[in-house]
Amino acid sequence: MAIFSKLLTKTDIGTRLSVPTKSLESLPCFGRGHAIDFHVQDAQSGEVWNFRCVIRKKSHPKPALCKNWRKFVSSKRLSVGDKIIFSTLAEDQARTGGAQYKIEVKRQTKIFGVSLKSRGGVYLSSSLICLFILSVMFIFVSGLSMDMISS
Repeated sequence: MAIFSKLLTKTDIGTRLSVPTKSLESLPCFGRGHAIDFHVQDAQSGEVWNFRCVIRKKSHPKPALCKNWRKFVSSKRLSVGDKIIFSTLAEDQARTGGAQYKIEVKRQTKIFGVSLKSRGGVYLSSSLICLFILSVMFIFVSGLSMDMISS
């Protein structure tokens, strides 16, 4: 079951992953502390990562993943606009590393350096992307044919 999903920001890529506060109830209990370590399984590779979630000691908790987060970002070559889905891992899927959670990466689709997503942040389907590419190719080839006819 998904706990949260998020389009990554510059801060998420460079420093720490800001976690929605409402997701705290689905994470391990902090007790009286302000930091908790837990295992998260990479949905694609199966590798288990040990992340630390920290909260502020006073006022609004504002949770964030910090320990090993930047290593994860580097290893997956994540960039601003990529999406992560953080969810619970079913008991029958848990690996030896003791992971209770999994993280899935959805890469931002770009064509000619332009991000292809709708206004709502939902990525376009691969069939729409193929249609776009074919349209561009058709226009390019048509232009070449017209140039050849007129010369």
